[in-house]
Amino acid sequence: MHALTADSTHPKPARLLYRPSWHGEDGTRRLLLVSGPLILASLSAALNLFMDRWFLARYDAAVHLPAAMSAGTLWWTLSMFGFGIVSYVATFVAQYHGANRPERIGHVVWQSIYLSLIFGVAMLGLIPLAGPLFDLIGKPGEIPAVEADHFRPLCWANLALFLNVGIGGLWAGRGKTWFVMAVNFVVVAMNIPLNYWFIYHPPEALPFIHGGANGAAWGTVVSIYFGTVIYLVAFFSKGTREAYATVREWHFDRALFARLVRYGWPQSLQSFVEVASFTVFLNAMGKVDMEALAATTIALSVNMVIFIPIIGMGQGIGVLAGQFIGSGQAARAEKTTWQGNLLATGSMVLLMGTFLFFPEMYLAIFKLSESQVGDIGRIRELATFFLMLIGVYCTMDAIGQVYAGAIKGAGDTAFVAWSALIFGTLFLILPSIAAVIFGWPAPWMWAGLIGYITVWGLSMLWRYRGGKWKAMQVIEADMVTRVVAKDELEAASAA
Repeated sequence: MHALTADSTHPKPARLLYRPSWHGEDGTRRLLLVSGPLILASLSAALNLFMDRWFLARYDAAVHLPAAMSAGTLWWTLSMFGFGIVSYVATFVAQYHGANRPERIGHVVWQSIYLSLIFGVAMLGLIPLAGPLFDLIGKPGEIPAVEADHFRPLCWANLALFLNVGIGGLWAGRGKTWFVMAVNFVVVAMNIPLNYWFIYHPPEALPFIHGGANGAAWGTVVSIYFGTVIYLVAFFSKGTREAYATVREWHFDRALFARLVRYGWPQSLQSFVEVASFTVFLNAMGKVDMEALAATTIALSVNMVIFIPIIGMGQGIGVLAGQFIGSGQAARAEKTTWQGNLLATGSMVLLMGTFLFFPEMYLAIFKLSESQVGDIGRIRELATFFLMLIGVYCTMDAIGQVYAGAIKGAGDTAFVAWSALIFGTLFLILPSIAAVIFGWPAPWMWAGLIGYITVWGLSMLWRYRGGKWKAMQVIEADMVTRVVAKDELEAASAA
């Protein structure tokens, strides 16, 4: 970790209150311009997943749909190890951009390309293990064979997926998130018709595409690789080559490569722990109470969709915080974070009211019928209660995402990761196991979920407030452009 100033070992606490402004580099307008496309890109990914499930539900809801969901979840969980590290290149790009070192941007993106190749090839090694793996998990009937048939093609997608997020960091880190959004839209626009084609009418010219869950996976693979072609064309275009040395700076840099891994692996750990914790939570819920599991699935599905904008806001804050850290303007990073917190918590307070007073509005989306297994009345009652609980913790969840985005943008990834590991284990994994052993009711498990989100959010606020992140950066110390006049002017105006 590099110091910005001589006294950076004792940084001042971060301010939590600023006067909002619309214009300027740290204004709300710029934050929305950076975060907005990231939000839309995340929404497009959610739409992509929904359409996959929609097609498969109509193809075979008994075997192919659950097989694709379980195999896809496992694939995504394993992909987190590479995805988190490669995606952190956007923070390096942001700080180099803030430091006005464009030639280093192309160089660090090349290091992410090498990482993408390593992780992509490693995922291919799982293909021959798919069959034995799902047989070992031991689900009934033909589900294990269909799971393996869905998993194998997805392993071919990883190389393109990692390249997309690595090369895309060149635009995301500079705040040109509209390009990332556009590529995501193209991928989704291709995936939907390909899914229909490959699921229902697999082409005879491509005998390895079997239809059903296998066809859905191949549709995803082809569309992701099409996105890679777009990124590569843009990466090697004349304007990008000249501005960011994307051809000249291709050589392997062991020190920079190691630094990218050092700061990126905690992000991989965080993502893996979060997925694993919620997987344990849901599996335990199913063993304790199947009707509670149905209600929990409904409530968390609603929570996922409405919370996507907050995740995009946290990513946008991370980009801008990284740029300001790279230019030595920590006060601007503070102000941007504060304005992001206003937007995130404000929107969550409004949604909290709908969860608490109008939960039936969300339940109407899910057409629960008497043909479903279980007591429909009890499922509705539990889902209503769980939605109210989401209304209780959603504001703290937003605070956690905002401040985590800021400190990760500076390079404080390890704290975020270890917090997720410790609190996820204490509040989600251990209580879920105990609930199965001792037969605790589902609401007690939800109490653990609320505790996890609350404590994690408070820990992010505490870490941010401590100000240590202001003395961090992921780029070389001598490359930080110290804009003293602007920084002091901002601090004086905020006082």
